[in-house]
Amino acid sequence: MSMHKTKMENLAPQTLAERDPCFEKKTETTRRNKSSYWISLAILVAAILPLALNNYQIHILNLVVLYMILAIGLDLTMGYCGQLNLAHAAFYGIGAFTSAILTTTYHVSFWLALPASMLLSVLCGILIGLPSLKVRSHYLAIATLGLSIAINDVINNLSNLTGGPTGISGIPKPEFFGLSLDTEFRYYYLVLVMSTLLFLLAKLITSHSIGRSFRAVRDDHIASQALGINIAKQQILAFALSGLYAGIAGALYAHMLSYVSPDTFQMNEMFFILTIVVIGGMGNIYGSIAGVVILIVAREWLNQFQNWQQVIYGALIVVLVVFLPGGLVSIKTLFQRRKKTKLHTVK
Repeated sequence: MSMHKTKMENLAPQTLAERDPCFEKKTETTRRNKSSYWISLAILVAAILPLALNNYQIHILNLVVLYMILAIGLDLTMGYCGQLNLAHAAFYGIGAFTSAILTTTYHVSFWLALPASMLLSVLCGILIGLPSLKVRSHYLAIATLGLSIAINDVINNLSNLTGGPTGISGIPKPEFFGLSLDTEFRYYYLVLVMSTLLFLLAKLITSHSIGRSFRAVRDDHIASQALGINIAKQQILAFALSGLYAGIAGALYAHMLSYVSPDTFQMNEMFFILTIVVIGGMGNIYGSIAGVVILIVAREWLNQFQNWQQVIYGALIVVLVVFLPGGLVSIKTLFQRRKKTKLHTVK
């Protein structure tokens, strides 16, 4: 009798799910509510955090939030859609220089220069995404790398517009209803609002049919075609999103520092953004955010070690890649596996 009862108890959850067609939907709703709660809490903490920091620390916080935009944009292209995009830093530079030129040379308002930067970066993203229709894998990486280098050279050579290697200085700070965002503290809230909106957009995209199509293209081209997914459309859209996020980040960066130079957007910057995404965990927005926090905070903290900074920083990255090949987001999975192993051992 007791053995029969135990079997019935083990089958109860499965039977409940089968008898109640709303069971799975209720579970999904609960999961979404929990996610919304934690996101709201994180935004609240981010909003009040600068009140406890000094000016330099707020500047670092500005960089963290700015790189979140860059990392999420690259993750949508590479992590979700599987397109090896090494031109992300070039889009970043296009956004920065577009806004800088419009506001300094033509005295356009920041609020008009920002959408112009975004639009031009998106167009460049679409153009650079065209090779993805013909090549894949490392061939696509090489193609986008070459185009990225070409864009950087164009920025360097258009010295009448871009200032050449010396760049553009004196970029004005934005104003919001007459209030100049000329301090790190004030500027932070502009960057925070923009990053929050772009984060929510990324969440919407990844949970929508677009996100599912992205993952299908990443995992299997042939199966995607069989399912009726327009692969070319998804690939171009992924590069356009890369341009969108990088263009906005570039404009925000230019007005934050009031100076831009072509050196900022070279390949070392591209590989740094790529490292953030890989360390955080590709194909996971939260992983991109975690990667930004860990790597930028670690980089700033290691400044105290001077000559040993790069050695320690490189060793940290190697350790993370070796022991967490799935990125920082895989820590949760590892703990869950260990917990299950312990439970099985006890039984």
